[in-house]
Amino acid sequence: MLPEHADPDRPPHLLLLAEDNEGYSNLCRLVTAARLGEARRESAFSEKYAEIDRDRPLLTQENLRRHPGHLIALSACRKRGEIPSLLARKLFREAHEVGECYRDLFGPEHLFIELHNHLLPRPHSRMRYRLADLAARLGLGCVATNNVHYVDRSSYRLQDVMVCMGALQTVDEPHPDRRPNAEFSLKSPHQMAELFADQPEAIANAARIAARCEWELDLETFHFPAFDMERLRRHCDRRQSAMGDGQSGDGDGDVVMERRAPVPACAVRRCRTEGPPEGRSAGRGRPRGGPQDRNEVGPTRPFAVHRCRSEGRDYVPARPFVVRRRRQEGRASLPARPFVVRRRRQEGRASLPARPFVVRRRRRRRRRS
Repeated sequence: MLPEHADPDRPPHLLLLAEDNEGYSNLCRLVTAARLGEARRESAFSEKYAEIDRDRPLLTQENLRRHPGHLIALSACRKRGEIPSLLARKLFREAHEVGECYRDLFGPEHLFIELHNHLLPRPHSRMRYRLADLAARLGLGCVATNNVHYVDRSSYRLQDVMVCMGALQTVDEPHPDRRPNAEFSLKSPHQMAELFADQPEAIANAARIAARCEWELDLETFHFPAFDMERLRRHCDRRQSAMGDGQSGDGDGDVVMERRAPVPACAVRRCRTEGPPEGRSAGRGRPRGGPQDRNEVGPTRPFAVHRCRSEGRDYVPARPFVVRRRRQEGRASLPARPFVVRRRRQEGRASLPARPFVVRRRRRRRRRS
């Protein structure tokens, strides 16, 4: 849920720092929500997962409100930060409202306004003073930061060429993502103190934030989720019984997926035009309930479909246990052999298609001869 003034193609940035282990847990939840989007609420095999844009994760305001605790928020850089970008467009009232919203969400002790000094010409050089005035009106602290895109000044030209390559343009053409000078490198504490000599409180707040971010990532201990095995066992028993009885849920409201056999195309067309027969299920074409629903049906046989249509009967495909039983009893359960087909054709009776393995065996015999 982007703000009304935000560009959907370029959503604003917000920098979040974990203050402790609880903050790190909330940060992981926010990263998961940003990566999955709406698919986070769907089932494991939902089609929503195919619609995820994994190159552009997006965190909504709704998810941000769910896990704001133990996090330190910074207003981000002047180009992609929501508050600095509003001030750059002279939307002072909107910038004040956004600052109040984040202050109420994180708290005044956990929200800081970032100040940058990249030695840019006016009006960009006055932006940090406007941000400092806004922070004073909102009762927030300022922190001195530096937008780092390369390690040292000597890498400025290489980074500029890489940006031009990504934008498919030459170095003589302007682009908003290109840096105007070589001041976007990693600076030492001494260099930062010189750049913010007139705002020493911003330097002090940077050291305070660094001291507050204390959390330990335990990589030597296995952290497994806590499962109630007894409750899980009862749930599995209810699910198994519900699947056998043809139900779609259990007493606790949990969804139970019922195994259904493939529906023949003729039955689908018949149900669309005539509706399901009385006492039968629209999904299967035969009565539901009882032990018959526990077995999947076999593939549709065209000759049986045509025969049932001519006789005015509903076609019910054979189930696997019937096929196995007929094989044990020596009765015909698969398509007839070729010689049976020829004999039935001579006698004028309905023939059945040959079985594939018989066809392959006879072909091999002909090739050998």
